[in-house]
Amino acid sequence: MLIAEDDLLMLEALRVFVGAAGDMVVAGEAHDGQQAVAKALQLRPDVILMDMHMPGMDGADATGIIHEQLPAATIIAVSSFATDRYVVRALRKGASAYLVKDTPPAQLVEAIRRARRGEAVLSPQVLRHVVAQVREEPARRAPDTVSRNISEREREVIQLLATGNSNREIAERLHLSQATVKSHLARIMAKLGARDRVQLVIRAHEYGIAELRLDH
Repeated sequence: MLIAEDDLLMLEALRVFVGAAGDMVVAGEAHDGQQAVAKALQLRPDVILMDMHMPGMDGADATGIIHEQLPAATIIAVSSFATDRYVVRALRKGASAYLVKDTPPAQLVEAIRRARRGEAVLSPQVLRHVVAQVREEPARRAPDTVSRNISEREREVIQLLATGNSNREIAERLHLSQATVKSHLARIMAKLGARDRVQLVIRAHEYGIAELRLDH
């Protein structure tokens, strides 16, 4: 794991939290965005904890560069604020999760594990901010190839996902198995070029395929 954080106290805290987990190892550290990019390309870590506010290149821009070069790496954006203006930028540029720095250590470590498994990791307050920010932006027309390739069933799955439903809840609403729902989501992600559920919801809203709401 690579930890990119310019606050030395926070860096030490993250190092301790991660070091206490038996299944994680800190392979390197970075103190600004440019160093984070260089260290990521050198070390090729599985997971990167990326602070959003660093001198020089910010964490969102560093995330975008790393994601292009190391698409298999799991990048977790970290900030002091749930309503940080960098949230949506970081997610669009390739972050798989967004954590607030005051997350309790045990929850932070579990969130890292979940993100690595491909699950979307956003606290409720962060998700509300993401929904509010993305909804303010006008939808754009999806490429014709995308529109034609999204079936009615897949649109139903996307819409339920965009309203905050879990795989189990989507399965119950559509009378499907959870395995079938996962298969639908995997195909939709491939069609929309999204790497996880959060990016899928954002992309679907941008293309006017789903309406973002928080019904839960």
